[in-house]
Amino acid sequence: MPKSKKPQSNTKLLSHGSKVYANKRRKAAETVQEVVWDTSQRSDFLTGFHKRKLEKHQNKIKAAKERDRRERLAQPSSKKDSTTVLIAPKSKTTISITDDFDPTGQDLDALLTPQQILNKLRGK
Repeated sequence: MPKSKKPQSNTKLLSHGSKVYANKRRKAAETVQEVVWDTSQRSDFLTGFHKRKLEKHQNKIKAAKERDRRERLAQPSSKKDSTTVLIAPKSKTTISITDDFDPTGQDLDALLTPQQILNKLRGK
């Protein structure tokens, strides 16, 4: 159901147009009449899109490298201590010993210690 409009007085109805035109004249007076450009800065702006894009790309690459470097430094350096490399005449074996091994559900007597694993690989 459309809203019913209140009846307007004749004076308000006839003077409404003058308010609309007054607002238009006010807005026209507030607008900028002329824009002055510095030609060198304008040409740098208009021709520099590719240059700025490449600069952003280089900055992102630098930030990624720095982030990777910080992550590498944050990781513990004990990785070298937990890995043993055995070199046989024809093969190379790498063993990583982790501290977070969870032996639940397995026969604890069947599990070997890291030293026993190394001895088996060496053939002792």
